[in-house]
Amino acid sequence: MQDPTGSNHMNQKGATSWYFLKSKILTMALFLPLCSALLFTFCHGLAYAAIPPPPLDGLVENGNFEEAPVKSNLRKTVIIGKYSLPKWEINGLVEYVSGGPQPGGFFLAIPREGPCTEAGK
Repeated sequence: MQDPTGSNHMNQKGATSWYFLKSKILTMALFLPLCSALLFTFCHGLAYAAIPPPPLDGLVENGNFEEAPVKSNLRKTVIIGKYSLPKWEINGLVEYVSGGPQPGGFFLAIPREGPCTEAGK
């Protein structure tokens, strides 16, 4: 058996330590690329986590009327002003109402709890 220096005289302890060192080098050779790949994947994911997804086509901004008009732009339930409802342009009569019992004795059922608009009369 030949040791790393090229001599043919190697005792059992020297051979064992050489194989141990060789296995450590092989382990590091496999470990470093794995760590690099994991680090790259983690950093790549962080870069894209900071970018918000683009809005979906077909959805309307403030479509559920979660942003209410300012109280000064309301006369009872009627919205006054062309741009009073955030992210909308109003033409004609538009009321800002909530679901449930309404004045006049009727019940307005809406699919989600919260406000909605009623256009026209």
